[in-house]
Amino acid sequence: MCSESDLGSADLLSRPGCTPRFKSHTWSEGLTMESVELERAKTQLMSMLMMNLESRPVIFEDVGRQVLATRSRKLPHELCALIRSVKPEDIKRVASKMLRGKPAVAALGDLRDLPAYEHIQAALSSRDGRLPRTYRLFR
Repeated sequence: MCSESDLGSADLLSRPGCTPRFKSHTWSEGLTMESVELERAKTQLMSMLMMNLESRPVIFEDVGRQVLATRSRKLPHELCALIRSVKPEDIKRVASKMLRGKPAVAALGDLRDLPAYEHIQAALSSRDGRLPRTYRLFR
């Protein structure tokens, strides 16, 4: 797998001036997960997997993709067992690893209040998700 691969993404949308508080709230709250939320997400993922595998062309595509990527194939019930085994600690570990990488940032509109790339990267890799103190909303 390439080091540039991405298993997920987060879109942060807000008005200029609201970005620091919104981002801080999102990342600090985002790494906590209730067991009910996790079970709901796992059920939804298994449901989507099974629904997608109802069509023969999708099954063939899935077999090909799995064999090319891993040189083996997992049956749907094996994939469901793996999904069921995911724990909140696994989510936190993967999310923390993702946040340590370099973020891709795209912005549109008036960018005067957009924090510097280095500040965004520092905030995402910090424990509380806050922008560095050098960033001031009101100059």
